[in-house]
Amino acid sequence: MKRSYRPFSTAALWMLTLGAASCGSGYRTTTQVNPDGSCLREVYARGNSDFLTGDMSNNPYLFHLDSSWQITALPDARGREHNVKVSKAFRTVEAISGSFRPNKKYVERQWEDYLRPIAAPAEVLQKRFRWFYTYYTFKATYPSIADKIPVSVEKYMSREEQKLWFLGDFSGYREMNGFELKDEMEAIEFRFLAWYVRNFYEYSFEAICDVERLSGGSPYTALLPAAKDTLSQLTIIQALSDGKKSDLSVGVDVDSLYRLTCTVFDSYFNTRRFSDLCRENKRQMDSLYSKKSEQLNFMKDNLFIAKVDYELVFFGELVSGNAPLICGDTLIWKVTAMRFTTDSCELTATFRTAHVWAFVVTFMLAAFAAYCLIRTRAVRWWY
Repeated sequence: MKRSYRPFSTAALWMLTLGAASCGSGYRTTTQVNPDGSCLREVYARGNSDFLTGDMSNNPYLFHLDSSWQITALPDARGREHNVKVSKAFRTVEAISGSFRPNKKYVERQWEDYLRPIAAPAEVLQKRFRWFYTYYTFKATYPSIADKIPVSVEKYMSREEQKLWFLGDFSGYREMNGFELKDEMEAIEFRFLAWYVRNFYEYSFEAICDVERLSGGSPYTALLPAAKDTLSQLTIIQALSDGKKSDLSVGVDVDSLYRLTCTVFDSYFNTRRFSDLCRENKRQMDSLYSKKSEQLNFMKDNLFIAKVDYELVFFGELVSGNAPLICGDTLIWKVTAMRFTTDSCELTATFRTAHVWAFVVTFMLAAFAAYCLIRTRAVRWWY
């Protein structure tokens, strides 16, 4: 039976899950590696006028800027995404992530652990000597943030669905045609949205239970734990249904999901207890729900809207790499938190430099060996 669910457009989905991204949420990171293992790191962003005039409290970067970073203002041409660049030389690639210090405004609220995955990937450059070539293998690993999300996506999406939705990996769906894939994408999208709402439902459920107990309780207090999963399903269905009644760019209002949850509870238990509880204790409910969902909201409003164009400038000859775009001596990846929501995301590249002397020495040895062989045969023939 066909689901009466009308799918979100891609743009609306991003508006739903990430919110409107500000200009300052886009970064361009360039790492230029050198044969001796050192590197130059440059990070481009958009800063406001106060930062450009020296006010470091308006630092637009996710990391702390100290005196070792060189700040360069860029011409603010129309259509240019970035207007400031910071750069710093490191003795090794590994030293980059080791020197990471989060922006002070996030430290004050203890958000550094949530920023580190996208702000400071683990970067390494391995050097291997071979006779004809020296091979360099670069790897940047963005760790998974699955442990920072209350409800595991595994409960709603299979591994193949996760790879398709978060990474664009169609390997599990190659046998499908366009019509089949469209229906499958709608089903996966629905499950993704259900998982998204379920995470905020956890906090709304906790807030309602807390206020229920603080208000003296009722006959329903003891019934809530056993009905939690059933109520979550009803809340998800109602939340997604409400999202279709309005402009799709509005989507699900997770900031006040507890109000919808109270309505669902009333309907399930055939009462007005929870709506009245929500209305009479609105300020307390707002405070509790806001506090409980603070970390997830921070990820939604900061981590997930951050996007990084990561560029690796290499030397020598490129052997392999998983970058979707190559421009001359530059590999380019587009990194967003969506790509490492469930699994770590790795950027890899292998390149090499030739040893001219090795080719010369090998040629000379081969020529000498050939000369000796020919001379030996000539002497034997003569005698």
